[in-house]
Amino acid sequence: MAIVKGTDALKPVEKDNNEENTEDRILRYIKADEEIKVRLLGDQEFARVTAYDIYPLTGTIGIPEVKDHFEEGKKILFKEADRIKKELGVDKKRKEMNDIQFKAAKKAELKPWVDALTEAYRLEKGVKFLFAFIDAESGKPFLMQASENAAPVIQKTIAESQEQKDIMLFKLTKSKGGFTVAPDMTSFGKLTPEQAAIIEDTKDFEAPIELFEEAHIKPTEEYQLGVLKKMNDSEGQSKGLFTEYLAANAISGDTTSTADNSTDVGEPLDIKDEDLPF
Repeated sequence: MAIVKGTDALKPVEKDNNEENTEDRILRYIKADEEIKVRLLGDQEFARVTAYDIYPLTGTIGIPEVKDHFEEGKKILFKEADRIKKELGVDKKRKEMNDIQFKAAKKAELKPWVDALTEAYRLEKGVKFLFAFIDAESGKPFLMQASENAAPVIQKTIAESQEQKDIMLFKLTKSKGGFTVAPDMTSFGKLTPEQAAIIEDTKDFEAPIELFEEAHIKPTEEYQLGVLKKMNDSEGQSKGLFTEYLAANAISGDTTSTADNSTDVGEPLDIKDEDLPF
């Protein structure tokens, strides 16, 4: 999926099932007790990107430029979910049950199917939004990431703050799905000469598309296979399902067992009932 910048990025996008190193400080993640002071930019300085977020084995990572093993792994997991679905007679029970009964069944006798589907969705491409800001200390641009649900609220706040963006700083704090943007009242009328210079120097700054393109790592084949191996070796729903695939796609000199286990850089993939196809 191409990167879409500005308010067009908030428009619904049709899902394309045929789409085909560590993160530097271009993309930042904020901790619960952290606050980042920034120079606010224009209300079009954000973009929608497609990414993987295979929590907790990875943070948010980009779509591979090489073979997409995650896509192939997803097919294997959905095939397993379909097998369990038939074994449990889900379609027949869905016709026999009302909505309340079926919802209860998904937490009881149909739970193996739900768990298998949830596992498959871990390897589904997702949408993330990246917002550009200027660091109030260094004067350098950086990006903050937000979920599809959180992005419209953030963009609305930025749009409503345009009259204040050249006279004061703003602060970013952590919130569900991303972060919150709020005026830094301590800076109102009290900008330091350095802060005032940063604001003046970036009045016409527009984040280049390249900034958004470089935000997430593009995983190598070795990295991807390492993630699948960890899923294959786990005690979860993926256990043993990738054995044949990993053997067939082994890379000479492969060190898949040492793939990065970045558990502190992203938001968990929160799969809700409405995300599942039933």
